[in-house]
Amino acid sequence: MDEIYLVTSPSWEKGKVNIKIGRSIHAEIRKKDYYTHNPEAGFICVIETPSKVFSEFIEHALLFSIHRERVSATEWYKVNESKYEEFKKLSTLKEVLVFCEFEYYLRTQEEISYSKLLDDSPNGIKPKTYAKHIAKYTQIRKELETI
Repeated sequence: MDEIYLVTSPSWEKGKVNIKIGRSIHAEIRKKDYYTHNPEAGFICVIETPSKVFSEFIEHALLFSIHRERVSATEWYKVNESKYEEFKKLSTLKEVLVFCEFEYYLRTQEEISYSKLLDDSPNGIKPKTYAKHIAKYTQIRKELETI
């Protein structure tokens, strides 16, 4: 099992909140690290996922779903207060999947991979790479069925 977590920190900019979306095998250990380096950090939620691959896709889907501004060159993003309020309501994996429109994101990634397979330019991908992508998407879809 893997975990996805959402953590906040004050942004000091009116109407904005800093958010970080991360993955971990042991979120409790990550919490201790955050609190040591940033006592103002606050965990919104920690949600168990079926696998590391699944967590990675949720992380990317969540980032894809929010209007955000990167905080310097860090993994933190500024979000507006209304989006922050939506984040605070998340408590289950199903809620996260709906929030980030996970099915739409996964389908989009599948279509991008397929279009890159058809692309003869240097941006294209080889059939072996495409097969790896499809195997990953298939695994995620199987795991999605168990939720």
